[in-house]
Amino acid sequence: MSADRHANLGWFYAFAGRKDEAIREGRRAVELKPESKDAVDGAIMNCYLALIYARVGEKELAIPLIERLLKTPGAVDSVDYSITVNDLKHRWEWDPIRNDPRFQKLVSSQP
Repeated sequence: MSADRHANLGWFYAFAGRKDEAIREGRRAVELKPESKDAVDGAIMNCYLALIYARVGEKELAIPLIERLLKTPGAVDSVDYSITVNDLKHRWEWDPIRNDPRFQKLVSSQP
């Protein structure tokens, strides 16, 4: 199975409330396509993982990953999985962690 399929399956599991499977699939996507081997698609796999972490309530894992991805070139080429300050401010997918003060700081500290 491709990294992209693992990422999408993890995203599905996150919405289905299957936390452990969601995280496992998201991490597998990152393993299959690490940023060290593919700067663009590897970053995208990490974007999916951040979305998965946020959806399943793993703020302690999601927020540091988001912080890093905001500084990572290549993580911003799709409406489905990009991570920009604008995405963080306006996309409903981030609602599960939106009220966290660290998340609020991320969206307010950037222009």
